[in-house]
Amino acid sequence: MRWKGSRRAIFAGVLALTLSVALASGAGPKTRLASQTSTGDPAASGTDGTAISGNGQRAAFQSTAANLPGANGKSQVYVYDLKTGKLKLATQDGMGAPGDQNSSDPWLSASGRFVAFRSAASNLPEGDGATAQIYIRDLKKGETSLASRNPDGDPADASATDPSISDSGRFVAFSSAAANLPGSASIGSGAYVYDRKMQKVVLASRTDDEAPVDSDGSAVVSGDGLHVTFTGRDADLPDGDGSTERVYVRNLTKRTTRLVSRNSQEEPADDNCGYAAPSSDASSVAFICMADNLPGGDGMNSLVYVRDLDAGTTRLVSATGNGTPASNDTDDPSISGNGRAVSFYSDSNNLPGLDDTYDVYVYSAGSGKLTVASRNSAGNFAEDSSEAYPPALSRTGAYIAFRTNAENLAGTDGMYTQLFVRGPLD
Repeated sequence: MRWKGSRRAIFAGVLALTLSVALASGAGPKTRLASQTSTGDPAASGTDGTAISGNGQRAAFQSTAANLPGANGKSQVYVYDLKTGKLKLATQDGMGAPGDQNSSDPWLSASGRFVAFRSAASNLPEGDGATAQIYIRDLKKGETSLASRNPDGDPADASATDPSISDSGRFVAFSSAAANLPGSASIGSGAYVYDRKMQKVVLASRTDDEAPVDSDGSAVVSGDGLHVTFTGRDADLPDGDGSTERVYVRNLTKRTTRLVSRNSQEEPADDNCGYAAPSSDASSVAFICMADNLPGGDGMNSLVYVRDLDAGTTRLVSATGNGTPASNDTDDPSISGNGRAVSFYSDSNNLPGLDDTYDVYVYSAGSGKLTVASRNSAGNFAEDSSEAYPPALSRTGAYIAFRTNAENLAGTDGMYTQLFVRGPLD
């Protein structure tokens, strides 16, 4: 199983119909280059990170490309507006200078106005040049603020990871082993949520009895900002056994924690699960798992599932049309706001697409169909792609962002991985 990569942004906004017309020229979905300058030149180096706003108008990525704004040899985070064709540097200080250390892991709010990211830059608020913190950039006001902070406003005293942001941009989730954050005295690493309006940080990785527990990372806040998914193996968590990594969702209002990674018979998954992605209200959660007691599981490959917490069912989505599970690992799921569409990537030869390449897929719960999203505007599969991941599905489910070095997509030459946005999806 590839427990790798940064989380990508998957949740965001409204106005799907209006922007579907604005972003798509002609009938059918189009694939457009997002990692480009405002003059249309592709990034002159590889890109990483994948984020998309709710309506697909904006996409974010990170790169060290010398032809992008603020290039200084360090990885910077950028936001590209597909409607205006403008590229903005997100990782900059109050004077407009780019971050002086690497920045990564962008996540966009619904409108694309706010971008959360991770950075060790010393010229960002409270930065020390070594400890990675989580920040939020308000692209409208041109302001950068610190999210990984304790109740006194001090920055986390250990690196923070896994930034995600709610639809409104008010709530930011992250993971950290910092000793100066709430509840940290009795745990190693925790999942936290920062409320930008109240300037308050809370520990989300807790039991129903409010006891702090270790989180193994991958903290993700739901679109409504009221729920957080995280992974953990603590024996004090629901059905925890102290060794198996499982997926949980914390209701921040009700202060309850529920196990997500279980089968439809309510039995907990018998092997490691992770990389959860909640729908807008966290009633549905996508995740990957190797358990052989989940549908189609064989204990060998990571498969993508969706847990419907209201119905109490767990569905395999990384499968062929007749229900045969993917033959290789499937990873990095993202989910639409209503939980009806799920994206992931895989190089499984028994799934649609090209053999021996990584393809990006979208599963529709309505039709039960699995389609290949990593295509060019003519509908052809991305060819000879050694990379086509990780996908980020828009909040509406109408657009998807993904990275690839396939030569038959506009703006690529096979040398560098570029970021693309495809939609509106069928």
